[in-house]
Amino acid sequence: MKMKSTHGGITAKIHGPPNRTPFVVHAQSVNGDVRLHIPRTFHGPVIISHRHGLVRFSDSINRNLTTFGKVDNTRRCFLGDFSRWTESARGWEGDELVIDVRHGNVKIHYDDDAVGSPVKSRPTFLNRIFGF
Repeated sequence: MKMKSTHGGITAKIHGPPNRTPFVVHAQSVNGDVRLHIPRTFHGPVIISHRHGLVRFSDSINRNLTTFGKVDNTRRCFLGDFSRWTESARGWEGDELVIDVRHGNVKIHYDDDAVGSPVKSRPTFLNRIFGF
């Protein structure tokens, strides 16, 4: 699934039954926020590139997210049980989120999170040490 916006935000709510097939979402926004609501059964990499704005996750996403690091404005994470990562000869065959935002915020929720549930910035290493 590909979504692209030059002047405006992207909002998508993706539902899926527990035994659904894997999906890949590419969302790109030049001037606007990206807000995604994904199934709780999502299991895979989350790659977020952003230049000006914040990246925020709901509390329930945060509990299941492993962040590997951020290099050149690109954050690489894994949502779900990373110990279950398997790769075939064709590469990763599960779910995947790829988000690119130049001027805007990124907010990711589960599709069944309560309406208005808080989203928080994931603290970086320096934020935890110095309390920023």
